[in-house]
Amino acid sequence: MDEVIWTLGATSDLQEIYSEVGDLRGDELLTRAEAALSLLRVFPEQGPVYVGTLRRLLVGRDRRYGLFYVIEGRRLVVSAFVDLRQDPEVISTMLRKRTNG
Repeated sequence: MDEVIWTLGATSDLQEIYSEVGDLRGDELLTRAEAALSLLRVFPEQGPVYVGTLRRLLVGRDRRYGLFYVIEGRRLVVSAFVDLRQDPEVISTMLRKRTNG
């Protein structure tokens, strides 16, 4: 992938999670998110299709976070970064709003 783009919503998600978990755990999560994106740059289809063209890669030591993204040509667009320990319908609704689907 030539470029990784974080949407405003995904950036906000990550900032919110970081503030919730604190600096130490937040720094670890950022490191894991960066490692996941490095993997996706080489193997963009690593994350299985979640719905439509949206893919999800599990992130974190306990894999409780989902990095949701789409592949657009040579770009990878991160749509959301979500704590998966919430109602799946809440996650689905948020993703539909963000991806216009």
